[in-house]
Amino acid sequence: MRRIKMIVALLIMASFVAGCISLRLTDYTILNNKNFTVPKNVQLGERVRGEDCKVSFLFFVGIPNLKEAIDEAIEKGRGDILIDAVIYEKTTNYFLFIKHCYIVEGTVGKTW
Repeated sequence: MRRIKMIVALLIMASFVAGCISLRLTDYTILNNKNFTVPKNVQLGERVRGEDCKVSFLFFVGIPNLKEAIDEAIEKGRGDILIDAVIYEKTTNYFLFIKHCYIVEGTVGKTW
């Protein structure tokens, strides 16, 4: 009887661990993965970095937003677009805590 209770308890705990998360990462107005010449009406600025991080604890999941990281980078450079942008995903584990980040780096551009 004790063995059955142990198996039931393990199955209940396993059901809490299993799960599925589906989320929208971001939307792009312009996205290009090929080399192109930057138009003359784009004023290039500095290289900027934006990030959005969330911390998860046990079953409480924090999900970072890629759009927030992109928006932060563009706002830091006071521009409209990012050129030569690179997106990183970083996850750091601290025993019961998990820190999940999206990091965006790029050269900010301002259109006329």
